[in-house]
Amino acid sequence: MHSARIASSVFFTVGDWQGDRNDCLRRVQAELGDVPFIVRSSCLHEDGMAESKAGAFLSLQNIPSKELRGAIEQVIASYDSADPGDEVLVQPMLQNVLRSGVAFSHDPNTCSPYRMVNWSEGVDTAVVTGGLGGSTWQQAANSSVNPPGKLSGVLGLLDELLSLFKDAPIDCEFAVTNEGESQVLWLLQARPLVLSRNPESASEQSERLQCIYDKVERGMRPHPFLMGHRTVYGVMPDWNPAEIIGVRPKPLALSLYRELVTDSIWAYQRHNYG
Repeated sequence: MHSARIASSVFFTVGDWQGDRNDCLRRVQAELGDVPFIVRSSCLHEDGMAESKAGAFLSLQNIPSKELRGAIEQVIASYDSADPGDEVLVQPMLQNVLRSGVAFSHDPNTCSPYRMVNWSEGVDTAVVTGGLGGSTWQQAANSSVNPPGKLSGVLGLLDELLSLFKDAPIDCEFAVTNEGESQVLWLLQARPLVLSRNPESASEQSERLQCIYDKVERGMRPHPFLMGHRTVYGVMPDWNPAEIIGVRPKPLALSLYRELVTDSIWAYQRHNYG
C-alpha cells in the first residue's frame, strides 16, 4: 500500500487456538510486544462476495496483555459454531487517533459510483462503524470538486484499492493518527461492497450527470412565454423531501418516503389537482 499504512498483526485459526493457546499468546507477545490490543473477528462467514455480515461478529478494543486470553475466547464465541478454519486477528491499538470512519467506492443504496466517506472526529474508532452517526462527504467518481483537505488521503486510498481489486466495489475502514508534526492514514479493514445490482461505470455516471446539467442549464435560460430572466427550480416544493427527511436521509427514512410518497402517491395527488 502506498496511500496508507497497515498495522502489524498476528493471526491464527480457531484450530490453532484450541490446539495450543499458550503458543498463540507467545506469538502475539513476541511480534507485537506488551501494548494495548484490538482483537478482531476474521470468520469464514464474513466479508464474502454475496454477504458482508459487517458487525455480526465481535471485535474488542483496548485489551491489556493480561486480558488477551479472555478477549480471544469472547471473539471466538461470537462465531456461534466456530469452524477450525475461522481466524482471529490481533493488532496493536492505534494511539493519538484524530478521526476515523468508513469509506465506500459506491453508494450502497443506489449502487452508483459515488465516493462516500462517513467519519467522526476523536479517538473513538467505533462511533461510525458502530452506527452511531458522524459526518458524511459524497462526490461523483470523476468529480472535479476537491474534497475537504482532511479527506483527500481517504479518496486516494479508495482509488488505490479500486486499482488493486480491478474496480470491484469496495468499502474500507480507516483511521488518521497524529505523529509529531504529521498525520498518518491507516487502513484498518477492506472488504467487498455487496450491491443489489451491477453498478454503472464512472464514465457512464459522468455522461448521465452531464446530461442532467445540460438540461437544467438550458431550462434556466430566458423563455418567451415565462416572466423573468431565468427559471428557478424547486425540489418538489409541494412534497418537500428536504424538509421531511433531509437532504441525506438514512436508508429506512428514504425507503419509507419512497413507499408513502414518491412511488405513486405524489403523482396521483397532482393528477387529482389537475
